[in-house]
Amino acid sequence: MVTFDSPLARCEKCGQFVLMDQTVRECADEHRCDARECPTAKFFEGAEVPSPDDRRKTTAPGEDE
Repeated sequence: MVTFDSPLARCEKCGQFVLMDQTVRECADEHRCDARECPTAKFFEGAEVPSPDDRRKTTAPGEDE
């Protein structure tokens, strides 16, 4: 017997059931939708981890960019 223990929610945007134990970005990539307009964003459990492109370049004081 297989037990599937991940929370699910129906997404009104894509019309499918989505796993809530991932990040909004992972879900958006999987279902090919825009994560910025996610109607179920507040229910996701995964922590958003910025991609290298999203991170701001930080420099120490006195360093040139």
